[in-house]
Amino acid sequence: MVVKLTQEQADFLKTFVCNDRAFHYISRYGWNHYLKDGNEKCYEKGEKEPFTLDEKGKMLDAVINGYEVIVPKFKFYNFSDKTRFAPLYYAGEEELTSYKEFAKEVEENSEEYVALKLLGFIKEKV
Repeated sequence: MVVKLTQEQADFLKTFVCNDRAFHYISRYGWNHYLKDGNEKCYEKGEKEPFTLDEKGKMLDAVINGYEVIVPKFKFYNFSDKTRFAPLYYAGEEELTSYKEFAKEVEENSEEYVALKLLGFIKEKV
């Protein structure tokens, strides 16, 4: 089964040339060893790591079975001129809806995403 990873986690795995070294560095992480990537960069104490100890099993599973990168999706909304408190969600071209479940999910950095940000819509991660 393919594992879903964040872009940062996928970039970490791409630093390795071969899977055996990735498996070695990830599996020993936390057992009195700091995390290292394929370029021998050591993530020491206080430095932000691409994944936590809780996600170590998920990362090993990604090395073995493969992975895909999660593309963040957002729903956009704005407030009505009449009520000022009821959100109106973007539901597609020239469409707004008051129902969140009918709102269109927009991928990050798409044309719609950029246009809605420029128009002042508020984004909400799905």
